[in-house]
Amino acid sequence: ISCTDLHQRITYPHYAKEVIEMIKFCQDGHIPPEESRFVFRTAILSGHAVESDQYVREMFGNTDIFVVEIASKLEYRYKNRYVHHVAIDPDFNVPLTIRDKITVQKQSYESLEGDILAIRSLLAPKRFFLVTHYSSYDRGERYQLVQWLEEIGRVHNIRVLNPKKRLKGYQADSLFEREKVLTHYSKLGHKLIRNVYRWEILKQCFR
Repeated sequence: ISCTDLHQRITYPHYAKEVIEMIKFCQDGHIPPEESRFVFRTAILSGHAVESDQYVREMFGNTDIFVVEIASKLEYRYKNRYVHHVAIDPDFNVPLTIRDKITVQKQSYESLEGDILAIRSLLAPKRFFLVTHYSSYDRGERYQLVQWLEEIGRVHNIRVLNPKKRLKGYQADSLFEREKVLTHYSKLGHKLIRNVYRWEILKQCFR
């Protein structure tokens, strides 16, 4: 299985509308390079614009299966753009005149459902599946998001992969780096989740 480097070139989207922003950018470059400096993670961190060039369009167009992770209900909006959450961090390269106008809001179930259907429509006829965040506890915002995604998947016949269920034989402490909020997989976690993704992708290929 070969993977593209589009997430490294452009952004690691966390919420559904940010995923839509990235898909549209890969398809038709709807965001000018200069605007990309405050929209996409790679441009924000590097201070250099990113472009939807021929390489990006070909990589996107040649992709057989898309893995779409939805990790947050929080949306970060500047005017008509949905931006990566680091855009509000003063340590990075987003001008104060833009950063101060970024609004943050929590997404509703209905809004999330609409976004997932929009993602399916934008990617059609290509295959995709959703991946939830890992929820350590059966409560809280993260857990509710996982529940919403699984329900949307059931209602609309969309495959949803829940890492916690797939890795249920392992303690969270062994799967993640020691952080206040579990965010980054450990070496063991990376190895295990890589295999989970691999088998899910292979299964999708032979459906």
